[in-house]
Amino acid sequence: MKKLQYHCHILIYLVLALFLISCAPLFIHSSPKPTVEPPSLPNAKLGQPYYATIEITGPVIPRLFRYEITPMNSGLDLKVLDPEAIRPFKNHKLEGVPIVEGEIILRIHGGTFGTMEVGKEFDKTYTIKVEDADE
Repeated sequence: MKKLQYHCHILIYLVLALFLISCAPLFIHSSPKPTVEPPSLPNAKLGQPYYATIEITGPVIPRLFRYEITPMNSGLDLKVLDPEAIRPFKNHKLEGVPIVEGEIILRIHGGTFGTMEVGKEFDKTYTIKVEDADE
């Protein structure tokens, strides 16, 4: 009876060890956090057309994607670069004609789909200095 109990304990420990080893890649190898590129955006001139592109790595979840431009009446707007693309929320364009002098702040945040691992969140804030066109 003790021999059977001993073998049951070994079998339980073996199954537990195999389970933990199979879960190890989830804890050891974590996918990198999505990045929002470029690291900074160029400054703008008051009353002159402005254009910049922004790329987000990873498959962005459309319903979680948000952006805020402060002040709201800055003259700039963020749009999807190619709405017909397979991953339309990957590439964006910030364009328009700045109508306020000072700083325009763009904040982009959202999340990515999880494929083999859990999805990740991203959050990026850009500050664009708008200078008078005469300077």
